Amino acid sequence: MADTIANRDVSRVLGKLNEWWDRMAQAGLEFDNLQTPITDTAFRERLADFWLSGALVESSQQVRAREIMGDHFYGIGDLIRYFREGFEFDDFSPLTYPYQQALTKIPFSAHQLMKYRKTHILFPGYKEFNIPNLLCLDKLSGFLKKQDWDKNKPYMKETYLGNRWYLVRLKPFPYSIVRSFEKQILPDNEEVPRACVVTMEMAYYYLRHNHFFPYTNQFLTCKDLDSNDGHVYVGIEGPFYSSKFTLPEWDVKISDSEFGLASMVKLSVS
Repeated sequence: MADTIANRDVSRVLGKLNEWWDRMAQAGLEFDNLQTPITDTAFRERLADFWLSGALVESSQQVRAREIMGDHFYGIGDLIRYFREGFEFDDFSPLTYPYQQALTKIPFSAHQLMKYRKTHILFPGYKEFNIPNLLCLDKLSGFLKKQDWDKNKPYMKETYLGNRWYLVRLKPFPYSIVRSFEKQILPDNEEVPRACVVTMEMAYYYLRHNHFFPYTNQFLTCKDLDSNDGHVYVGIEGPFYSSKFTLPEWDVKISDSEFGLASMVKLSVS
């Protein structure tokens, strides 16, 4: 269970609240200000979001991206809210100014976001994230099949996301299910992502919606190579199975017709 104020000793919570009030009074907060989050539900939710995201203020480009992408936009605040807890990082850099400043600009044009707003999701990565780190997150304990993940594989322990924005397709690339990897043809502005990127995409989606992707029994083929020189795929199992995803071994007998290609938009060159 998360260590919230609801499951801590009351005397300790009251002590912290007294200290908090002293600091806020010094900052100019007045007594009447306390009533607003009590009676105004929308204000209370905005205040909690602002607080939990490390007092993050989105840039104008991020605000515009959120307006365009809608529910397919995940901001730095979502990264902090979903993934801060459970990782043993002394310095969780998404909370810091250098990280937030580096991601101020969205590296995709408004035209691109409009084009992909229904088929892709936009989210920030973090250089300390790889698949084993995600396996340690309690929030995903009922979603990831830990026993099926071999942490010694290079694509597991050596491949990390970057401190950058990703615009990744939700479903397999159109018409890719009937073609082998070597025969796949992507547009010039798209590329095949690594398994850790697709896994992060799935984790974002799951943590927001509390359910899996809206399609079933398909597998996303990624850029990484396994020890057999075959491309790693991320398995997508829908409600007819366990509503979880995994990276199974290549000897699993699955119809080739269920394999599709993962894809993401390349970063714009500026």
